[in-house]
Amino acid sequence: MTALLLSEKMFQDDHHIARSMSKASRIPLAELVQLEIEFLVLIQYDLYISNDEYNDNLEWINNVADESTCSKSRDSETDSD
Repeated sequence: MTALLLSEKMFQDDHHIARSMSKASRIPLAELVQLEIEFLVLIQYDLYISNDEYNDNLEWINNVADESTCSKSRDSETDSD
């Protein structure tokens, strides 16, 4: 949630985004702000992601999603037997 909030802040000029994310996630605003600070410290305020890193992570996410879809498909086939 924190990474999503930071990405939105980088690309949207909307000072209400944290409040909206707080409502949508049901995470209190003060806690969300604290999580944001902790996340930034952990990544050493380095928000830049190279194209290669982005593509590697996108490929990983797609693989995980494909595995999950295949697993659910196998589970439903087993249930119908």
